[in-house]
Amino acid sequence: TGKGCYIAGLTGNEESLAKLHRAGGSLDLGWDGYGCTAAHGAAQEGRVGTLRFLDGNGADMNIRDESGRTPLMWAAMWGKLGAARMLVVDAGVDTTLKNTGDVYGSIYESNEGKRLTAAQWARDRGHDEVAEFQRAWQTTLAGTDSLGTEASGAQLLSGAAPTPVADPIAAAGAAAVAASAASRASAAAAAAAKLARAAYRAVKSMAKAARV
Repeated sequence: TGKGCYIAGLTGNEESLAKLHRAGGSLDLGWDGYGCTAAHGAAQEGRVGTLRFLDGNGADMNIRDESGRTPLMWAAMWGKLGAARMLVVDAGVDTTLKNTGDVYGSIYESNEGKRLTAAQWARDRGHDEVAEFQRAWQTTLAGTDSLGTEASGAQLLSGAAPTPVADPIAAAGAAAVAASAASRASAAAAAAAKLARAAYRAVKSMAKAARV
């Protein structure tokens, strides 16, 4: 059943999923009324191995539940960075999709009316590390990583990423530290210049007084 599939994904029961697959059953069966599948359950619990099994056996990793949420959105909402990384980097899921509604309103009232991407859901739930990973990844695919190093999406997808982008989160963190250091250095230079100007005015004033 669809509910059974979801629970198998949730608990990481790959043996049950493999049995279903061997019998010709669909790994994309959704729980009636909710539409959540094995991939949604695995993403919710951060079960990377189960997600790899599903992806490797033809499951739809962009599949939507009845609210239009993808497994990536579920990983983002529950703060599962490993699952999000696997879905984005290995499965190549679409990170731009937004949910279309919310059939879980009675359970999660705070979700009502929100139409967000996975990264936005991560921010909404306070899982900034998941949102930052997706932002850094998108920046990298656009041709430049968060440190300004040239990089291509093809290199990343093939596993041949340049050193600074091997971990987008680390790269983003390093960029933030560098920016903070630059800001402090700039403030220190401004303060030193101000003191120098004050000292110059004082010496000039003393010289003028001596001449009188």
